[in-house]
Amino acid sequence: MIWMCGGSLLWVPCSRVGHIYRILGKVPYGGPNGTSTMGLADRNLKRVVEVWMDDYKEYFYRSKPEATFIPTGNIKKQLEFRQSHNCKSFDWFMKEVAPDITIKYPLPAKNKVWGEVRLMDQRRCIDSMGRRDGGQLGVSYCHGAGGNQLFKLTMDGQFRVNEQCAYEKSSELHLRRCDKDEQYHWDYNKETGAIFLTDTNRCIEVNKNILSMAPCDTTKTSQKWDFTYENLFIAKMNQNR
Repeated sequence: MIWMCGGSLLWVPCSRVGHIYRILGKVPYGGPNGTSTMGLADRNLKRVVEVWMDDYKEYFYRSKPEATFIPTGNIKKQLEFRQSHNCKSFDWFMKEVAPDITIKYPLPAKNKVWGEVRLMDQRRCIDSMGRRDGGQLGVSYCHGAGGNQLFKLTMDGQFRVNEQCAYEKSSELHLRRCDKDEQYHWDYNKETGAIFLTDTNRCIEVNKNILSMAPCDTTKTSQKWDFTYENLFIAKMNQNR
């Protein structure tokens, strides 16, 4: 980190930035030792986190719990660089350089459960469909890639995908940017498979591929969900490493 090690970053209004665009989604480099580039960006992000973020790295893993499966690799040289240059702590950076970050982007609570949200005994998962800010949640075939299908239910009652939280609107499920004072409080009962709002005791259910909210009924298979990360590609790829 530039600031932590005594440097500074200058903004020059008349500067120009060059960018080489990727062709057909391909990247012009490979992974370490010729390995696949799948998950490479997350691996690089994890390496930065492990070198620089100190105790704050916990919040990274709350936001991206799937990163726990990614091998960090050797970061000995990076840690030695930080030590030899007497770099300050990340806590110093947060308080002195970026004190407004946690106001705009509240630190996430611990996750109670996370992963794909599968309809029990089926291969259909809750999916954001790439929607946000008012978009409606849906259900699609479980693809194992995480992303739009990787949800977290936090200890403070948020049911979220990335930075978007689920809320009920006219018995439908929609998304909006998460707020620390989120009025909807969700919970999950592992025994019954119910994902429900604690104040109304209404549960998420599916009819075909349409999600809706309805009075909780433990006899309905359409209200039985399972949070699991075991089927994620990133978990399978790295489980033996």
